[in-house]
Amino acid sequence: MAQLNKESYGWLGSNFLHYNKIRTAQKGQSHFFEGAQLEEQMEATRSALTFVTRALSNNLILAYNSLIDSVKNAGQAPPDWPSRIDVPDRNNPPNLTNEQDALIIAWMPLKFFNLSRTVREKGKGIETYADGVIKKLYFKVLGYYCDPSHWDPNRMGYFLNGIPEDATLPDINAKLSTLKSEVEAFAASYQMLRFGKTPRAGADPSAANTLEDMFEVSKEEMAMDLYFQNFLVSGMDAFIFRYYMTLVSYTQNSRAIRAISQIFESALSRTTNIRITFQSSLSMEREKIRVRKEYQELFQKLAELPMVEEVPVKGGMARKINYSLKLLDVMAFPRSSALTPRQAQPWKEWLTTHVLSNPESPHSYALLVEAMNMLVHSTQFDVEGKLQVVRALREFADMQEKQGNRQMSLMRQKFAADKTKKQREVSKFKRMEQSQVVDTVKEEMETAEYDAKMELEKMGLMIAQRKESQLKRAAELEASALKDGQQNLGKNAASVYQLISGLDPENKLRIGYVGHLLRQIQNDNDMQYLNFYKHLFGMMHDLSPTEKVVLRKAVESKISLQPDEMVLSQEEIAQFQNQVNTAITELNMEMPGILDQKMIQGQVRASVEQLLKVGLTGTSFRLLLMLPFNAPNKPPAKIPPAIAQKLLRVNQLMNPFPVEDIIFTNVDPAQPVIKRLNFNRLSKSLGASA
Repeated sequence: MAQLNKESYGWLGSNFLHYNKIRTAQKGQSHFFEGAQLEEQMEATRSALTFVTRALSNNLILAYNSLIDSVKNAGQAPPDWPSRIDVPDRNNPPNLTNEQDALIIAWMPLKFFNLSRTVREKGKGIETYADGVIKKLYFKVLGYYCDPSHWDPNRMGYFLNGIPEDATLPDINAKLSTLKSEVEAFAASYQMLRFGKTPRAGADPSAANTLEDMFEVSKEEMAMDLYFQNFLVSGMDAFIFRYYMTLVSYTQNSRAIRAISQIFESALSRTTNIRITFQSSLSMEREKIRVRKEYQELFQKLAELPMVEEVPVKGGMARKINYSLKLLDVMAFPRSSALTPRQAQPWKEWLTTHVLSNPESPHSYALLVEAMNMLVHSTQFDVEGKLQVVRALREFADMQEKQGNRQMSLMRQKFAADKTKKQREVSKFKRMEQSQVVDTVKEEMETAEYDAKMELEKMGLMIAQRKESQLKRAAELEASALKDGQQNLGKNAASVYQLISGLDPENKLRIGYVGHLLRQIQNDNDMQYLNFYKHLFGMMHDLSPTEKVVLRKAVESKISLQPDEMVLSQEEIAQFQNQVNTAITELNMEMPGILDQKMIQGQVRASVEQLLKVGLTGTSFRLLLMLPFNAPNKPPAKIPPAIAQKLLRVNQLMNPFPVEDIIFTNVDPAQPVIKRLNFNRLSKSLGASA
């Protein structure tokens, strides 16, 4: 933790260090600004800085004590679990040690992130310092978790211990209440960081600190801050997703798995939105554009560094971590439609440990469904973020065009004023009868007018081209986002599912997974799974035509599908129909004319073929097959049991989700079959299917 503190100062830059000097300086020391007489303002700033640090210290202690109590109350405290921190005087709170910081981060990291709200509220007027403190808070958590060994589910999921597999939802919600409040607080308070001297959104201009006007920041230092912000924003998105994956994998209770997913959706939506907004700001915010060259050079330089290296120090060599964007792959569960071998590694480890370790378990199926569903949601959040950027790009293009047109208008006014001045000179020299000078001034005026015309044309062309380029980029991004939203929401989940083939060559998981999906679609009315269901075909590359038909019918029994959703090719439909036809052909070969045999009960006269088209439940059809059927020119007779069993399988194949149940619910099952069946309803169903 001490190393992370030291590392953060290197990223935060000179402005933050200036504020630290002011905060710790003794009264009367105004020499930080080369003799400037700013003692009064420095005292006000020092007071504001002390106010922020005191509030942060108090809230750190509250977070620490809350964690101490929570772990103890959950019965998960280790033998050496520390005691609470006493605060006799809130105006002079003690500073937490690095070990105490690490304890909060290791057990409940969101408590550390959520301290940013206090800093932001108390740091009005000293935004550079407040944002620096927030960056430091974020970096200490992200830097800590860049070490894979720190992802300890026993600590991070301590509140999940003691949840039995059959726990009720109220009991589960009680266990997850602390997590829920912390995630909700994070989703509500996490926001873009300020860059340069751009005011923070919603900031009060009157609260600006004029000391900042005296701080000189180089382009290189601004580029470093920009890279640091990119690391934090990208890291936060990666961290929240892995934190979710860690917790959801730690419990054996399927209801708890779903509850954790619901809790994290808002946080993941927020981090995705901030990440995409930040990336788009690199090409839309003036101060960020201004340091683009320096930023790209730094980006390339850091990309070439090893993630970990040995560096010389006094007395020997030391291990140094180079915190760069590529290090986040070590921490993350990458979400991409094409995973590199390095990106695939954490997913393989997760699948092997938590899913394929018990491939025929309902818990493994439920866990995989939740992970795939969250990946679909994550892709949806990405689409929504891109569409938001599209709107911002178009607004930015319009704004730049207006600014360019205003500049052109000012230039025209200047050129017109210059021309008027030259015309007055011509008139003056004419009166003085200096014809040679008149000709010279006229020539200068014509040249200037031509140059002005060319400059305005060039500028107008540049404005038009710049807008066209921005609108083209917006259109391409919109088309990509809309395509993903309509067709490819499952693309990131597909890249993870693809790994299962290599890890499960015997298809132990695969055999039962489709059946689990079918049961869930039938029995679960949770609307949060709809996009997941709609994109199953894109996620699961190994679905057979029959499985696709069955899954589509299952989803259609719940919702109306659009023509472009869960599309079956003509070849797949033909293959499924061939399978049905093959089963029927085998039946006909074993018992010729079986489909033409008729059941005659009162007004109901129906052939076996007609009964197969009704969509009868398995139990209804089984009871019907127990009644006599009439073959041509033969007396009524019951269908042989072996043939009846095959007919039941054909019915299940043709009607995987039957809706017609013709059994009387109020008739004793011990009664004869003929009294248990509702033939009036069967007659209506036959008429509807005709």
